[in-house]
Amino acid sequence: AVTALGVKMEGRELIPPPSPYIKENYVKFRGSATTLRFFIPIVASIGGEIVIDADYPLRDRPIRRIVEALSTKGVSFSSHSLPVKLSGKIKDDIVEIPGDESSQYVSGLIYGMIIKGGGKVIIKPPVSSSSYIKMTASLLKNFGGKVDFQGNVISVERGKDMIPFKGKVPGDYA
Repeated sequence: AVTALGVKMEGRELIPPPSPYIKENYVKFRGSATTLRFFIPIVASIGGEIVIDADYPLRDRPIRRIVEALSTKGVSFSSHSLPVKLSGKIKDDIVEIPGDESSQYVSGLIYGMIIKGGGKVIIKPPVSSSSYIKMTASLLKNFGGKVDFQGNVISVERGKDMIPFKGKVPGDYA
């Protein structure tokens, strides 16, 4: 998935481009719903056109909430399920999303807002798994991002001196 965004892999090291871009027009996920749910809002923040697909049973996972949230912000989707063609770019600095389907979409939107330079994510209650959203905010703060999570509003700014992550990232447990 990351190579589809212009990231180079040298052995086990990932080297991001100066600015992420859609390098490939197709990506297929195996079984990681987390990666899928982060990827959609990140790609929508970068802008472009890509077909996203996955193996079963990931194809059966809902993506309706993120599709509905981004469809009014300059991003078009070919359907509400995988495989889906995503086109366009988030044109607004505020995205509102229901919080009942997955906190991972919210985390993906936080990453996307960092890429865009800043913005707000408004979560319509109920908020699912707020501890994971707080973990994302904390992680990005550790690398120089400015993320403020108050109630159901997350304000995001790209820090001027964001530092790259160096370390190992474990794979999805599944």
